[in-house]
Amino acid sequence: MYNTPQIITVHAESISLDDPCLFWAHSPDNHFISSMEKYGQIEPVLVMAVADQKILVAGYKRVKALKALKRKIMALVLPVADPYLKGQIYLLSNTGQNLDMKKTVLALRYFSSIGRISEEILTNLHLVPGSKLEQLWQSWISIPCSWDTLLAKGNISLECARIMQNLKAEDLEAVYPFFDQLSWSRSSSLNFLTWLGETARMKKAGICRLIHELELAPILQSRLSPGDKIKKIMLVVFQARYPVLSSLKGSLTRKLRQIGAKSGWKVEHLDDYESRELVFSTRVKNIQDLQKALRGLEQISSSKALENWPVK
Repeated sequence: MYNTPQIITVHAESISLDDPCLFWAHSPDNHFISSMEKYGQIEPVLVMAVADQKILVAGYKRVKALKALKRKIMALVLPVADPYLKGQIYLLSNTGQNLDMKKTVLALRYFSSIGRISEEILTNLHLVPGSKLEQLWQSWISIPCSWDTLLAKGNISLECARIMQNLKAEDLEAVYPFFDQLSWSRSSSLNFLTWLGETARMKKAGICRLIHELELAPILQSRLSPGDKIKKIMLVVFQARYPVLSSLKGSLTRKLRQIGAKSGWKVEHLDDYESRELVFSTRVKNIQDLQKALRGLEQISSSKALENWPVK
């Protein structure tokens, strides 16, 4: 295929920059343009000749920079190839780039659109064929590309893809604002979607309707801080998914606060009934505070406040 390469010099206007294979294309910054102005074009761009037009398949920044400098462009003309090979050429020409979430999803979207994500492509994207990570990416590109920006920003975890690929279009649309406006941790995003889905199935209602019933949108639009919005949303959804457990936790929390208010100790149960352990904490500045704290602790142990603890 590459037995007779030809290098030509052309004007930037004669090169088309619109081929979808340029999936990572972005304009050069001033530093790049200054470098091109000082040192010139060291490496030719790659084009394919179609009729009277040259289709760019690698070298987008160089073309844009040389066009800004009003200079002609040195191009290596390759034989016309199919979309898969053009994408592969572009990918290989950008070897060494940092493959972040944005670049990975753009590449996968391109090769998915032409129906061919080969093992070679996966390897070049540093994905092990058949691995859990590769399967997550395959799930992700099955959902609308409007979510890609949120993934790149870190607002949602890639692990959510397996849940999202099974949601109806209207349910995906309903949860979109929550990830568009808030940045969720991995565990919170997974729990939020899981609990919503499970509650919707329990109530035999769609997630869109459930969000309305739980009045989650007003929380999202409130003046709370982003972190507090997520906490409140998660609490409401948890209560809907686990009403009995939520009631038990609420009762226990109130009881522990009452104990702490009387004794000066903060009493907490931190691990959601995974153990029977309570955590006691207080602050002291001097020996008098320490003696007072010890009396408060003695008061707790001798009272009936915790007579049924631990629960058998």
